Amino acid sequence: MQQIVKTRKTVKRLREEAKKRVNVFGDLHTHTAFSREADNFLEIRLKDYAEAKRKMPELGIVGVVDHDTLNYLEPMYRAKRLFDSGELPLLLPGIEITSAFELPGAKGELVRTHLLGYFPQLIEEDSTVIRQINEALEPTMQKVLDDRRKKIFETGLSYFFDNRIIPSNWDFNELKAEVLKRYEQDKDYVASMEPKEGDIINWPINTSDKLILDVLIEKGAIGTYEEGKLYVDRINEDRIRRLGMILAKKESLSETEALKEAKRLQGSCHVDGNAAHYELTTQKAIALIRSVGGIPILAHPMVILKKFKDGVNDFFSYCKKELLPAGLQGIEAFYPKQDFFTPLIIQFCKNNGIHITGGSDDHQDGRNHIGEKGARCPIEYITDMLDPNVNK
Repeated sequence: MQQIVKTRKTVKRLREEAKKRVNVFGDLHTHTAFSREADNFLEIRLKDYAEAKRKMPELGIVGVVDHDTLNYLEPMYRAKRLFDSGELPLLLPGIEITSAFELPGAKGELVRTHLLGYFPQLIEEDSTVIRQINEALEPTMQKVLDDRRKKIFETGLSYFFDNRIIPSNWDFNELKAEVLKRYEQDKDYVASMEPKEGDIINWPINTSDKLILDVLIEKGAIGTYEEGKLYVDRINEDRIRRLGMILAKKESLSETEALKEAKRLQGSCHVDGNAAHYELTTQKAIALIRSVGGIPILAHPMVILKKFKDGVNDFFSYCKKELLPAGLQGIEAFYPKQDFFTPLIIQFCKNNGIHITGGSDDHQDGRNHIGEKGARCPIEYITDMLDPNVNK
């Protein structure tokens, strides 16, 4: 009860602050070092938030939602103490859970989803609540993280071999063993730094293709991290062009030959689209978040709706038939490059009485940026979600 009262006081304060400025917004989708896309510590990440608020005083709240982990949470509380009052936007703890559902009418074809789970009750530190949430989430998240590791290390390396980026005479198992060794070293390193002794949350770290790229660079299969990312990042014309320039120099190819090879390779090793290994269904992820008092929100729907034959209409139909009955409480309407779908998603949310959110999906790697236009969620949608019972 005490935590509910604290949350309501926080939401009321946020509403009052919003009245002093126009166009106050929130960015409820950002990541820290524990998403493994950058090697920053929590203090550095919070400096990003403080700098964002300095540049955009209307930034009222930031959501922190690392992939399949809450490891950032206790270090974040400690880091917050290093900042003056009002220097940071309000920080909303959360998680981004990886799951999948079977595409209707396509037996066996799974669609990967990311479920954002927000915990207003953790805005203020409370070890009792942290312990309750941790005990409920940890077993499932351990399994999810193992699944992600299997996908990255098995499928990722296979794609590099299949696309002849790795010489065919190299030993696959030897490379895999080296990557796994780095993963264990990373786990030991992070455990020695964060969380600190006595912390409640100490799940395995998340991982990405970075470990594979590090090994391939050291072995000489690829020249730079930039080159490696061009192989694994989603297909994009600018990335094709940039990879073509690298291949022309590296392989002594003509401009035409290099561009042709770049078109074949760029994005070919992107493994995130393969959801076949996921055992956690989207519906179970929703239930899991709700079981610990979280608010489940479907992230970046534009990625998902493209999988449906009739696009938006089929996607909304699936949400209404399957995800809303499962307990989904909102959809991320504001997101980079999702502008076309934003009004449609807002209307769907309003028609079905669920929350409207949004965020940049900033990973500290330059793809997106905190508070960027198109990802700014109006503050009234956020305060309605945090506590719909607070008087406006």
